[in-house]
Amino acid sequence: MSRYPARMRIGVGLGLAAVLASLAAADPATRSVDALAYRQKILRILDAVELQVPQLTAIASAAANHYVRDETLGLGVDGTRCFIHEASYRSGGLIGVSRPDQMEKAPWKGIVLYALREGQTTEDAKRLAGYAKRGCPLVIFGTERLLNQVHLSETAVLGKVVVPAGSAAAPTYPLATMATLWSWMGEFVAACTRAEKMPPMYQSIRVPMARARNDQLRNVRFHADKPRPMAGGALAKAYLHSMRSRFEKLQQRQAATITRIAQLAVERRRQGKRLFMVGGAHGAAYLTEGSNHPGLFEDITQRWRQQHAKDYPPDHPKIAFKPGDILLVVGYDYVPNTGGWFNLADKARQGGATLILCIATFRPDQMSQVKPGDVLLNMPWGLGDADVSLPGYDVKILPTSNVLAAAVYGMINAEMLALASATTQPASIHDWVREVIDRKEEGDRPVASEGQ
Repeated sequence: MSRYPARMRIGVGLGLAAVLASLAAADPATRSVDALAYRQKILRILDAVELQVPQLTAIASAAANHYVRDETLGLGVDGTRCFIHEASYRSGGLIGVSRPDQMEKAPWKGIVLYALREGQTTEDAKRLAGYAKRGCPLVIFGTERLLNQVHLSETAVLGKVVVPAGSAAAPTYPLATMATLWSWMGEFVAACTRAEKMPPMYQSIRVPMARARNDQLRNVRFHADKPRPMAGGALAKAYLHSMRSRFEKLQQRQAATITRIAQLAVERRRQGKRLFMVGGAHGAAYLTEGSNHPGLFEDITQRWRQQHAKDYPPDHPKIAFKPGDILLVVGYDYVPNTGGWFNLADKARQGGATLILCIATFRPDQMSQVKPGDVLLNMPWGLGDADVSLPGYDVKILPTSNVLAAAVYGMINAEMLALASATTQPASIHDWVREVIDRKEEGDRPVASEGQ
């Protein structure tokens, strides 16, 4: 028998089941969708997350109960790279989150949040069993299909959280994972406040004095002051409300730019040009992760950094931009030149490539680096990158930026697929996708050092 009450093990209610079914029905893998249809999909995902807020609250409350009661327990994240890097060292996120490299060191023990990986069920099951053997309570995130593929003793599983992602040609798993993660995290914080505890949260390092504030709190488990207790469901719903509001601004203000980017990319590819992309910081650095990614852009984040390493073999090929190529930056709040980017933006321009910047525009020092030939998409979030106010707390919590980044990247891909499939060009879109996927390289990528 499980030591955790049944209500903490997620059950899909009729409302959530209907939304999940609509995601699957509207979204067979063979069907391409345009940006507008992808937008509707995102709204259904946010609806599905909100429908399971009672389950998120129950699971988060159980986790918080362990975390408050046993101060030897840590809180760690594992699974998809998007999940790991989105949840840790993040503005508006928990300061005390550990990554797998820290969790592997003895005698680490704690609550493990784990996002299942597509096509890696066996390895995920082994990792989860290893954590369970160490006595770590598990909270497992994944689509219904992935959750059903992993079988563990119920005594080890604190809760299973459904990530409401479909299987479209323009995938939604990274986006849905991040939206679900931050909704759950809000409920974890709220549960801590109801136990009269407040775990420290990061403030964006873009805010003056934030680095010093964060450093002072790095080894603090709970703030000394008692927080105002937050009702169950309040923070998750506030986050989702903010997410919808920002997404609506994105659609209203940037829909034409998204269409323009997709049209330009399809046109350039048909001219024989190459389409490159890099992700920004945290979860946005891993938007191409997953076996069903369409591969319309060649992700060069890892290779660009590798070819600038001192030990990079001189006889290995290097990325060289040529006239007419495209570099799509699904970024944060900066032009990727400094901070470990090795003058990427300038190199792309010098080679004759078109630079497409999907970034926030509140930094004058970065906007001065945007050139007349660049395409700029203004991401609708501002300084601080956290949206939910917690009464009595000094900073806002729960960031929205990388869910928006995933939305932009997904809409560009969806619009490209729709445009390509609507033409009568002799080159097959499937041949194009297969060609790019064949070039994809496996392995981890470092996260951009700029920003939180």
